[in-house]
Amino acid sequence: MTLSPLFSLFKIIGIARDISNDAIDSSDRKKAGISPVIATTVILAITVSLGLALWSFANSGVSATTAQYADVITDYGKYASDRFVIVNVAYDYPLADRATVWVYNSGQLTTDVANILLTCKDCTGPFTAVSADASQITPTNPQLASKSLQGLSFATGTLADGNTYEITVTSGTGAYQVHYQAK
Repeated sequence: MTLSPLFSLFKIIGIARDISNDAIDSSDRKKAGISPVIATTVILAITVSLGLALWSFANSGVSATTAQYADVITDYGKYASDRFVIVNVAYDYPLADRATVWVYNSGQLTTDVANILLTCKDCTGPFTAVSADASQITPTNPQLASKSLQGLSFATGTLADGNTYEITVTSGTGAYQVHYQAK
């Protein structure tokens, strides 16, 4: 039996043997695996996908935080823009058991008055604080235009002469001014 026809058969089906050292001919062997170009492309695709996922996660958190921060700054801007001062207080004016508080708005925006609170600083007997919300103030639901002075009247009940009273005017944004005046 000769090796020549057998060798030709191996050569046809892709298996070649070197008769001298029985090693497989590497030039005829099919390579297993993927090419370096495809491997690099797959690695880049995975990296870009993970990067986009991380960016999306971080961006959603930053967007929510930014929106909350913007709301806080806007509210603080409204609070800071409420620049008003209590100029004077008159007890039993325009009627008995009422007080009128004159408030000057020195800010650039209109200020909504939400509440007026009257407490006694040096009363010796029992005293009930008087709180008037915007619907109980005359004029009702007062708004102070920019650079304007307005008198706000509210019911106080009977106030004793000689006592010092604390009047607190609070705006719709929470800004407030305190004024002390004796009756």
